[in-house]
Amino acid sequence: MAKIKLTLCNDEGNPIAGVKAKDYAIEVGNETLDEIEAAVEDFRLKALPEIEADLLNVAQERLSQQVKKKD
Repeated sequence: MAKIKLTLCNDEGNPIAGVKAKDYAIEVGNETLDEIEAAVEDFRLKALPEIEADLLNVAQERLSQQVKKKD
């Protein structure tokens, strides 16, 4: 088993406030090429929607703060 830890960072490399690091375990079996490819595909299907949701939430929060500043 392999583990992947994702931390979303800004352009300066600092973790984005309000977004927690996420740990993912991937099962690579006997580590054949087919098993590794399947594990990576499974990881992609699990992780990318969560990352997209986190990024959308951050963008929505920034937009809300900008609107409040204008008022």
